[in-house]
Amino acid sequence: MACICPEFQYIGSNGTCICVPTYFNYLGKCVNSCPDGLVKSGNTCVQSQSCSANQTFENGKCVCSGGTYLVNNSCTVCPTTTYYNSSSQSCINCLSNCAVCFNFTSCAQCKNEYYYNQTSNQCLLNKTCTVNQTLNNGIC
Repeated sequence: MACICPEFQYIGSNGTCICVPTYFNYLGKCVNSCPDGLVKSGNTCVQSQSCSANQTFENGKCVCSGGTYLVNNSCTVCPTTTYYNSSSQSCINCLSNCAVCFNFTSCAQCKNEYYYNQTSNQCLLNKTCTVNQTLNNGIC
């Protein structure tokens, strides 16, 4: 005699009914979304938590959102002259000649008195040009 599984389920290799892909078990039924007031966490629905500012509730926990990062257990925006280091969960200073950086070695924007040298991929100090000369990529 063949087993018949409820809606949105199929018979798994061990003979039990399993939810079809994109559906998950909630209170014995396969559903593809949670009832109001609940959120999906893994393969079930849980009570939504009240997250603090700059956080959203994802996969059963509050996470930083909107360009903020977890620093000292709160979500913050790293200052312009820093970048976020996920290993240390901290904002790290850019190189001294960078105004904006992606990481310790990559400047997105040089400070005013520097120019970006494409050959070396570094911010280098501007030269002072004489009268009637213009500075172009560090060359008068």
